[in-house]
Amino acid sequence: MSFGTKVCFKNVLAANIAATIGWTALDQHEQVGGIIFNDSNAQLFKPKRSKQNFLNLLKTLSDNTLQNKHFASFNDSLKQLSQKIPFGSTVVLVSDFNFFDENTKILFNLINQRAKIINILVYDPLEKMLPTNGSYTFTNTGREILKINASNSNRDKYQAEFDKKINSIAEYSQKNHMQFFTVATNDNIVDKINYGAIGYGRK
Repeated sequence: MSFGTKVCFKNVLAANIAATIGWTALDQHEQVGGIIFNDSNAQLFKPKRSKQNFLNLLKTLSDNTLQNKHFASFNDSLKQLSQKIPFGSTVVLVSDFNFFDENTKILFNLINQRAKIINILVYDPLEKMLPTNGSYTFTNTGREILKINASNSNRDKYQAEFDKKINSIAEYSQKNHMQFFTVATNDNIVDKINYGAIGYGRK
């Protein structure tokens, strides 16, 4: 999630989406909570109809986004969520879904028995399509981590892999009556959320 070439990193986009949806829910007198997770730990905020509780959640999210701290794996956090989520809740999952396997689907199904699920996949435009022909190097604080030759054939394969990932999660979500939409780091968040909500309401 700590990647971005347009406007912001994916984790910053996810935090902004969480803030937008959370404040909207509080304005509608809903209870709001959440689980903040990444690679090795997780922090749970129980649902409350409290602005202070949500501010505490956002502060933790902001602090750990800026400091790039590590939290629990996607599936570990989903397991915790499946055990604690109150019946009748709406669960909004904001992630790049880079770790979406058969265990993830099992946990999604458990949560889906107790709550409505909205899956929001965040991505950077460069993950969808490579630049024009040339050799590109990706670095992490000065350390080379990946080099790509963006030939036409490689660009086609690269985009096909991204489309395959998106289609797989979209089809799974639709089959299991979950809402699904994507948001890029250079999208207008409010427009995309409104569009996703309208699309869900028509199903």
